[in-house]
Amino acid sequence: MQPQQTPPPVTVNSNAPELASPPNDRRSTEYTDFLYSCMQRRLELAESLLELQRRQPSSATEENSDALIGVLSRKQSLLNSLARLQQTLTPYLEDDPESRVWSEPGQRAQCQELSAASQQILEEVLQADSQLLDAATARREAIAAELRDSRSAITTKNAYQGEGGTAGSRLDIGGV
Repeated sequence: MQPQQTPPPVTVNSNAPELASPPNDRRSTEYTDFLYSCMQRRLELAESLLELQRRQPSSATEENSDALIGVLSRKQSLLNSLARLQQTLTPYLEDDPESRVWSEPGQRAQCQELSAASQQILEEVLQADSQLLDAATARREAIAAELRDSRSAITTKNAYQGEGGTAGSRLDIGGV
């Protein structure tokens, strides 16, 4: 049996700004700069999730539960961060994108690109998760079938051995 190895942790940019809440003035460039920072952070989180997603199948197939649990734990942490970020972005969903004031002319297009890239990655992660779930379900069902077959074989063996005390008895032909 191989020694269990835990994959190295996925690192997310720890210098990313703390994204608590957007500035109040929706007509300011700080408001859209904050949105841009959120989109950058969203892409970082999505890329980190994708990296973990790519490690997950090998952890699962190697039957290394410690490695798999480690990957899933780090993945959950990233998903929690992503959920908090999505909540932070809620005010922007209510805005008219055309009315936002950007500090640079191309920043809106860059923000849209960041959003599209992160969305594509997140969809890829979701699809891969779905495939892994299907594979895990099939594996679980195969193991359950093997266990049922094993129980059946044990029951049959016990029946032939005669659990009622006939196991190991001999046929006495001495008086013939």
